[in-house]
Amino acid sequence: MVVTRAVPPRRFDLGVFKAHLGYGLRVWPGIVAQFGVNRMDQIVLVNVVPSEELAVYAIAVTAALLSAPVAFAFAQVAFPDMKSVDSETSEQVFRQALRYTVAASTLAATAMAILSRWVLGLFGPTYAELGRPVLLLLLPGQVCMDAAGVVAARIQAQGRPEVVSIGLGLSVVMTAVGLALVISPFGIKGVAVVTTVTQVTYLLFLLSHLRRERRRAVAAA
Repeated sequence: MVVTRAVPPRRFDLGVFKAHLGYGLRVWPGIVAQFGVNRMDQIVLVNVVPSEELAVYAIAVTAALLSAPVAFAFAQVAFPDMKSVDSETSEQVFRQALRYTVAASTLAATAMAILSRWVLGLFGPTYAELGRPVLLLLLPGQVCMDAAGVVAARIQAQGRPEVVSIGLGLSVVMTAVGLALVISPFGIKGVAVVTTVTQVTYLLFLLSHLRRERRRAVAAA
């Protein structure tokens, strides 16, 4: 704070504090829910599958996340401009960020799919044999999750972070129900399918909200 001179002003603004607090209270449930979505599968697997399969799944998940930092960067860079008062500018920035994110994520997923046998093989032949099908099941969902990050940033920039929190909360419920249904009969492959289906559904939920908001804006105009 001293280096950047980002010290609080001498005069406390209660209105600004209330606005920030209200926004934060609508964001934090989504943060908690996202932790559940990201970790629930591996936490549940600890007590269900052999440790070797758990290790294979964990490495496959990590490999699928290769594109996540790039997608996060696009969302963060575009966020201030998506808050622009000019709705046309903010919409243009959003669409451009979404296109770049999908392109970068798809490219990363394709490269990982092609190199998956070699990448997973670095950990041993068992990882290449068991982990490759799991990784291939996870990659489409990761592309959708990367895209959802930009869509979520757009919705939060519009002042509706609770929509993102609701979507992530629904994802937690879907994950829990899906894991209960698939772990025993299908193992880690079933878990990978549940993860991807949940990520696709989350993206569709956010896009449906944006579509409804656009229709309302057109109707109001």
